[in-house]
Amino acid sequence: AADLKPCGAGGGDVCMRPVNPALANLAVDILPRVRLPLPTPITSFLPGIQRKVAVVIGNNAYQDPNIPSLNGAVKDADAIGKMFKEKMGYEVRMVHNGTRADIVRTLNQISDETGSKDSVVVYYAGHGYQMDDTKVGYWIPSDASTKDPSKWISNSDINKMLTNIPAKQ
Repeated sequence: AADLKPCGAGGGDVCMRPVNPALANLAVDILPRVRLPLPTPITSFLPGIQRKVAVVIGNNAYQDPNIPSLNGAVKDADAIGKMFKEKMGYEVRMVHNGTRADIVRTLNQISDETGSKDSVVVYYAGHGYQMDDTKVGYWIPSDASTKDPSKWISNSDINKMLTNIPAKQ
């Protein structure tokens, strides 16, 4: 019930873009070539990073009274965002008490705005939930309801959105 609809299929602007096949198979293409044990590197190679972007989400306040408010998620997110900005030089996109639409829209924007030479970090502080029977996990946005999981965001959908981000780091 909480899975995102594909864009163009009635999902509006809160939708799942098709997974870029070139990015989806990246791990499959690379992992079989890794041979263990790997030699200990003497020097390391770090690719040139053009842009560093951090998406930092902190949810304290929930609209459903059955979902307890948190005291530290926004504070933790602010501290992480400050560290990424001041210590590591990241451009930080803060989302406080993000709704499902806010979170999806922000991740889709990052996908559109970044390239392969960029570094992207996503940090989430807030409630999550794992179904006992299926073991499927979800992020619980601020507009979620305990009675209707359609506003939850599945870990599967988060994974798909992250896969669509072209940043190699």
